[in-house]
This record gives sequence, structure tokens and C-alpha cells, in this order.
Amino acid sequence: MKVKYLKVSFDNVDKYKYDFFNNTMIYSKENSKGKTTLVRFLLYALGYQIPATEGIGDFDKLEYEICIENKKRQFNIYRKSNNIQVSCDEKIYTFILPEQENELHALIFGIDNITILNNLLAVYYIDQEKGWTLLNRGKIIGNIRFNIEEFIAGISNINIENLLTEKKVLNSEIKKYRYVKNAIDINSEFEDEEEKTKEYDNYDMAELLQEQKVNEINLKKVATKRKKIEEIIKTNSGFAEMIENYGLLVSHNGEEFILTRDKLGDFDRNQDILKIRLNNLKIEEEKIKSKLNKIIVKINEKNVLFTTESLIEKLQQNIESSGIDLVQVDKILRQLINKRNSINKQIKEKLSFNNQQLYDFYQTIVKYAEELKITQFISDMTPQYVLTNKLKGLSGRVLAQLCYIFKLSYIKEIEKTFSIRLPIIIDSPRTNELSEESTNNMLNILKRDFSKHQIITASIYKNSIINFEILDLNDGLKSDKFKI
Repeated sequence: MKVKYLKVSFDNVDKYKYDFFNNTMIYSKENSKGKTTLVRFLLYALGYQIPATEGIGDFDKLEYEICIENKKRQFNIYRKSNNIQVSCDEKIYTFILPEQENELHALIFGIDNITILNNLLAVYYIDQEKGWTLLNRGKIIGNIRFNIEEFIAGISNINIENLLTEKKVLNSEIKKYRYVKNAIDINSEFEDEEEKTKEYDNYDMAELLQEQKVNEINLKKVATKRKKIEEIIKTNSGFAEMIENYGLLVSHNGEEFILTRDKLGDFDRNQDILKIRLNNLKIEEEKIKSKLNKIIVKINEKNVLFTTESLIEKLQQNIESSGIDLVQVDKILRQLINKRNSINKQIKEKLSFNNQQLYDFYQTIVKYAEELKITQFISDMTPQYVLTNKLKGLSGRVLAQLCYIFKLSYIKEIEKTFSIRLPIIIDSPRTNELSEESTNNMLNILKRDFSKHQIITASIYKNSIINFEILDLNDGLKSDKFKI
């Protein structure tokens, strides 16, 4: 599959056309020229629910035409808001998004497996923000998600629908009970805070303001004393150090000796007394600050312009009257999490048993990990590693490279199973985590093993590894050279 061009109408008058080639780099010397926006335009035109970039406004206010080729068929896709029209083989198909997104993508990708279609974007697109940390599950962009279990099940024709449904129900229940637990915990914090300020409940606003003023004056006095003592201690230490540095030879009772800090009468004792006084002043200062905080909280409460119960107060009352037992909530949460762990184990076992596709994924990942010299970071040297969720401790570079080779394994299996060469779209291949050398090593794999795939990147870095045609955005998306 290849993107030939994208046309965008910004104001129903001026149209701009962007041509794409076998290898296209969307380039500008500086950021904020529209590279990411153009990539997202492309995906939005393909029917995905893509969030707009800053400064461009809603994508659904613009009009798009994208031309793609797939399996010797040409598709001209027109999108305006949630309405899509596809022209192909002298036929016209219409779709309403997002309800008919699967039907649209089944037509243009030539894949009728809904599970695969739901997870397809993560296979061929790496987002500049989330893409380099999305290994095998999570959000790709916006609210579009990827799940490795669903993807493997779909591509391997393994039915785990019941287990996946049960897991989704458990995830929902766990989320609800965590909300309840957090609400109880927050309510307890409110109660603790209220207890701290009870001593000022009977004060009116004038008395509170007077108390605030008195405590602020006292705080200033104590702070002044504290700073003075700190300065004396510092000066004394500096004087003693200076005396020692001079190396003065002193004669006393017929005995000569070099004058040092320990021979200064009562120096250390006086310093210790000063430090005790300093510590006491710091304690007094903290006590006054604590009182001031309580007074300010009470003043803020009395400054509220309405006297009716707030939503928070009602929530507190509801929690208190519900009689919910935190211990019981914790117990239920543990049971739900244990059950989910059991479901995860069953899913992993079903997907791993005699599964050639899973083995092929694993072989591709290991092959490229060896080439990028990151094999030591593969936590499980079995095909089950493809389903891993152990990402802790991985550095930014290693995680980015692992995400990359996972994607390459997905692309290979899609090609093998559905006979389609997906485009490879990478927004900012050289992230902050990747050096030029690391990026070049990754691009070398694309050049060697994926040369028949269309490669589209967006970057401020040019490189000579792949012979990219440059789509120059130095003058922005609305440059005259794109106007038609």
C-alpha cells in the first residue's frame, strides 16, 4: 500500500497538494512548521479519529482528499468531518465515522479481520509522543489503543474473545473500586485537615485577620533573630578558619605553639550554644508557620461567597453515610486483581501454545535486537516475551529501539498473513533519546529489509542512510509551492 498524494482545503477556497514518494521525508530546519500536522492530516484522511495539533484548529473543519494504491487498485478518499466517500474501480462507497470505520478500512486495506483492523494503526505508525514508549499495549494517539493479545489472537485465528471480554469487565470493576478507595482516602484527608483548624472555629473574620497579623509580625521577629544567629555562627567559623590559615606562632608561659581553632578559649562551646539557640528559633518559626496556615485555611473557608453545601461536602456526607468499609474494599480489589492475573495467565497460555505466528514475531524481535546490540534487555528468551509487560528499568534509548523492532515484527507478519505491504510512517525518528548513530542503525534495517514498503518520516534531521525525497516545509504547510 502506498500514499500517492494528499490534498487539503483549509478554507473551501485554497487547496494545497502534498505528493508522497516511495521514501518521503517531511522536513524543516526548525520545529513548529507543520510536520506533525501533515502526518496527522494523512491519518485523519484515512479515516482515523486523530486529535488536532495546536494552532491548526479542528481537523473536521477542513476538507481532505487522499489517493492511495493497494494491490494494484487505486482509492481516492474524500473526507469532510465524519463523512467519507471512496472512489475505486468506477464505484463510489460512502461511510459515516466512527460507526463505519471498520468497513472503510476493510475496503482500503483489504483486511476483513475486525480485531486486526482495530489494532492496525499501531503496526505501521510511530507517533512522536507516545510511539517510542508503546511496546505492545496502550494508547497510540488520542483514544486509539493497541493490545498485543488481541492482535496476536486475530493474526493467529485463536479465539480468546471470552477471556478478553472477561478481562475488560474486570478492568472496569477494578477501576471503579479504586475510585471508591481513593474517595475514602481523600475523605480521610479532609477530616484530618478539618481537625487541624477546629481551634479557630469560633473566631469571626475580624479576629482571624487580627490573629493573622499578630502571627505574621511574630514570624518576622523570629526569622530576623534566626538570620542574625546564622550570620554570627558563619562569621565565627570564618574567623577561626582564618586564624588557622595564618599559622600564627604564639608564646605562652614559655611554651610556643601554632594557634588553632581548638586553642581559642570556649570557641566550640560558644558555637554549640549558638547552634542550640538557632535550633530553638527554627522550631518556634515552624510553629508560627503552622498556626498561620491554619488561620489562612479558616479565612479562605469564610471567604466563600455561598452558604449552601458544596459538591465536595455532599460527597463527604455520602461517603460517611454509605458505611463503606475500606478493609472490605481492599479485599474485593485484591480478589479482582488476582482474578485478572489468572485471566492474563490463561490468555498467555492460549496464545503461546503451538503458535507459529508468536514464534515468528519473537524470531524477528531477537534478530533485530542482536543487530542493535540490545539482546540483554529481552527479559524472557522465549516466544512469550512478545506478550511482556516488564518495561521497568529500560532506558529511553533501549525502550525506543525495542518499540521499533516490535513494530517491524508486526509489519512482517501482516505482510505474510494478508499479503499487504503497509506504509511505515514515523514521526520524528530521531527522538531526544536516540543518538544519530542509534537512529542510523535503525534506518539501516529499514533500507535493507523493508525497501519495498513506502517509508514516510517527519524530521528536522536529514540523513543519507535512505534516499528520501524531501517534502520541504520550511515555509510552512501553506507555502505557494503546494497551492493548486
